[in-house]
Amino acid sequence: MASSPFSDMLKSLYHPDHIFGDEDTWYDAPADLPQQEIEEYFDALENQNFHIVLASPFLTEEKTNRFVNNPERNYWPILPTDTLNNEIGVFITDENLRDDDREYIQLQHIRAKLSNLHDNHERDIEVEDHTISVTLQKLWAVGETLHEPDNIYTGSDYKRKRDLVLERINECSRTKERLENEYLDTVSMLAKKMREISQEWKKKCRERETELALQQLRANNSEIQNRLQNVLREKAGLESGLAFLQYDNELIETRMYQFQDDYNHLRRVREGVLGEHNRSVDRAIEQQNDDAIRNRNLEAHLRNHREAIILERRQRDAARENCSVLLENLGRERQELTSLRRDLFEARARGDCLNHSIDALKMEIDDQKTGVMS
Repeated sequence: MASSPFSDMLKSLYHPDHIFGDEDTWYDAPADLPQQEIEEYFDALENQNFHIVLASPFLTEEKTNRFVNNPERNYWPILPTDTLNNEIGVFITDENLRDDDREYIQLQHIRAKLSNLHDNHERDIEVEDHTISVTLQKLWAVGETLHEPDNIYTGSDYKRKRDLVLERINECSRTKERLENEYLDTVSMLAKKMREISQEWKKKCRERETELALQQLRANNSEIQNRLQNVLREKAGLESGLAFLQYDNELIETRMYQFQDDYNHLRRVREGVLGEHNRSVDRAIEQQNDDAIRNRNLEAHLRNHREAIILERRQRDAARENCSVLLENLGRERQELTSLRRDLFEARARGDCLNHSIDALKMEIDDQKTGVMS
């Protein structure tokens, strides 16, 4: 096994220059060192031991880092990388991103960078912690080194060596601080990029929703236009049917007037026939009473007259039947007129309802246009 500076120090406790292997730093004091320098050496050694005592807590207790877990000390800090990674996961779940979405791929790249960032940061911090630990062990070894009276180091030599060790520790501390700042800066940059991606995704979603709303509005407007055109065509058909109904109504009224005239004429004919018959009967009775002697001579004439009466009665019955038929026809015509008037009233009501529906549709179109413009 290759030897190390620390193993060399353990092998030669009386030569602390072997601990660091730096001949430019440690110098042997002259054999005839004056008493003043010897006192200076012991003062420096006492000061050296004091600084070593101050640094001793680093040897006995490991210091926790801001962004590195330490299970042995049950130290679990809130890691910015984990926080941002969780935010990305929540965003992907809430927005229901698909694997082939560009934003999903970009966010997965960010998550991979976060994982690599934390792993690299943890590894770099462990390297610096190890360097500090080794350096502190060396500093502790300086305080435990035995000294020979014939080979005494000066106080300035000890101070120089101590300062180099402490500078190395401070350099590692500054490196850790720089690594933590770079870690935070990188997380901030990735968080900013994540926010930009999320904002771009939400903007695309809003634009997509707006486009869908416009398409739906155009589809609704097209449907309303079709419904309006159908209503207008139905209105035109109803108006045409209403005109035909009005024409039929006028024709029926004309026929009713004609039937009324025919009925009045038949009634006058009936009254004339009955009056003539009554007068003939009266004349015949009077003639029979007055001319009883001429009854035999007038039998032939009476038979003919009776036949005429029978014929007249038949004509009267026929006229009565015709009058009854005319009355029935008149009643049916009145019923048809009543039905036509009711159909005309219903057609007018449907026309009014259609006009009201057209006005309501127009108001709905105006409201939708106003809502889209707003």
